[in-house]
Amino acid sequence: MAVLQTPHAHEMQPLPTAGRRSRWRLALLSMLLSLSIAFNIYFLFAAPPIDTSNTLFITLWLVSFLPYLAACILVLVTKPQVGRSKWIELGLILLGALTLRAIIVPVFPDLSHDSWRYLWDARVTLHGYSPYVHGPASPLYISLRDFVYDNSRFRNVPTIYPPGAQAIYLLSYLIAPSNLLVLKGIFVGFDVITCVALAFLLRRKGLDMSRCIIYAWCPLPIIEFAIEGHLDALTITFTVLAILCAGASWRGSRVVTGFLIAMAALTKIYPIILLVVVVRRRDWALLTTCFATIIIAYVPYLILG
Repeated sequence: MAVLQTPHAHEMQPLPTAGRRSRWRLALLSMLLSLSIAFNIYFLFAAPPIDTSNTLFITLWLVSFLPYLAACILVLVTKPQVGRSKWIELGLILLGALTLRAIIVPVFPDLSHDSWRYLWDARVTLHGYSPYVHGPASPLYISLRDFVYDNSRFRNVPTIYPPGAQAIYLLSYLIAPSNLLVLKGIFVGFDVITCVALAFLLRRKGLDMSRCIIYAWCPLPIIEFAIEGHLDALTITFTVLAILCAGASWRGSRVVTGFLIAMAALTKIYPIILLVVVVRRRDWALLTTCFATIIIAYVPYLILG
């Protein structure tokens, strides 16, 4: 009877609780985020100057994928957070995404000169010329040349960037002329919006919102947008928002979806393929909005050119 009345010692130990598991997962993610931040602080002070050897930089950048991969595996193989812990963890991921990008925005591009051309296009447009007609080396632009021109490439070729991208270049130039950090800051803002949109898209699918970490902490878009300042940040944001909006049922969602697809295609051409996926039968509101937006965006440059 004593055996029945007295449980074994190991049976008396409390089982791990969901609260403990959530604290451990949050603590590990915080530690891995700290390692990633340490790498980016190093990149801030040790990034090579423009047009110099970047072998060491690229090597360390590849090593910086290790804490990122560990964080992704942790989120994918452990149980999702619940209740308040779910939102705390998502906040950590999104704040980490912003921090990782903001740290290295002051670093000037060392792998690509494309972002300087964005500033040049804005300057040409604001002086009443179409960047689609002449390249930067045209004698027409001699009075506009300065360090932005010196850092631009493909000077004999007119711009290839569509009007949606040009609109963001103009916005940056109006805020702070010839300021590359402001332009990159705008790109980073768009990229963080992408992270938030991905979290809500995951929630709609019934998946763990923390899986947005796969994009949010990935060193590839962080370097490409925060340091190199590539416009693809705009394309990704408009594309993800279009997909998120395409699954909505609120009034006007089809019009907004058409506008977002148009804006994505006005930064890079390929997102127009989304129409194959999202268009429904007799979806005239979406199609009309999409193509009308694209046509209207080109009108100012037809006038200038």
